[in-house]
Amino acid sequence: MKSLLLTVCLLTNVCPWASNSGRFFPATSTRPAPVSFAARRELKITVDPRIELLSVVQSLTDYFLINKDDTSYRRAVEKHFATFKNHPAVKLFSQMWRKGFNFQVPPSAMLYLSNPPELKLQRPFTDEIIKRAGGPERLDQFLQTLRDFARASDFNSFYRANKKSYERMVDGVRAKARTLDYIYVLESYYRIRQHSYHVMLMPLAQELGFGVNLKRDDGRLDLYQMIGRSAVKDGFPLFGQGGEITLQNLVWHEFSHSFVNPLSEKHRETLAKYATLYAPISKQMSEQAYSDWEHAVNEHVIRALTSRLAALEISTEVGERELQADKQRGFIYIEALAERLKEYESQPGKYPTFADFYPRLIEVFKEIQERDKQ
Repeated sequence: MKSLLLTVCLLTNVCPWASNSGRFFPATSTRPAPVSFAARRELKITVDPRIELLSVVQSLTDYFLINKDDTSYRRAVEKHFATFKNHPAVKLFSQMWRKGFNFQVPPSAMLYLSNPPELKLQRPFTDEIIKRAGGPERLDQFLQTLRDFARASDFNSFYRANKKSYERMVDGVRAKARTLDYIYVLESYYRIRQHSYHVMLMPLAQELGFGVNLKRDDGRLDLYQMIGRSAVKDGFPLFGQGGEITLQNLVWHEFSHSFVNPLSEKHRETLAKYATLYAPISKQMSEQAYSDWEHAVNEHVIRALTSRLAALEISTEVGERELQADKQRGFIYIEALAERLKEYESQPGKYPTFADFYPRLIEVFKEIQERDKQ
């Protein structure tokens, strides 16, 4: 039987220089001119069966990104899958995550597959996924055992039985997001339009966020943000706690990776010239899983950018508060980047898209490096 996919679409009416609520696009805003959009976009919020199947397998191991919450949902997982703790899929994943098949890579791999139990490959895996999995043979072995796990455990029956819990999770995020034009704000700033946007909830995961994208034939992207629970209330997992601003930041941050990361790859040789700037921040960066200069650059750029979005769409006070909080976390170059972004915002004619401005933005690192040598 076909697996159930629970989806709530948040439809945002998008027309240049306007918002349904009027709250996020003040008349005095210095926001850049938007590109031309269709009249309507959607943000899909789901508990996806592929991702949840993976999470269940992960929860049967000692994987460090799985939470230990005492929730009714976790108890349902433990009850249904108790006899599968020694299944080959569980044993294999327990080995693989310790050798690099971790963080965003496993859930990213699931997006290349059809729904369980078939898990048919829909497009070729990336070289990164194959490498992190330990090679094509190991990845294929894991998929075979995962298909068997889905069938033997009757995962689809479990998924259907928890339909109301998934709906409640999705509705909770929908309630927080109902006033926000996430996609309009994001695409207006980058001045690029992507194909689709998805938020996938992971109730078994710790508080985290992964940004993933899949490229279509026309070059546009399907963007996915996967988020773990941020709190538990009355034995139920909640997402994006802290109000609209917290959820907003999650969405802006993780989707931004799909806009920013390809640019750092394109300009890798230039960025490498400033790699000495990683040494002063290496300890704090590595503690946050940004173990090299390129990852640190991406995080600096995205955090500077989301602080500017907060300043433009909410208030300068909120934007400054976010900026200083990230600086305290070790992102010491963020203020200079945020200041340079104001140049981009004020000159849409000179910089039609964020990609056009990116070389100018990363000149900030050159300037800092030269200043430090003096």
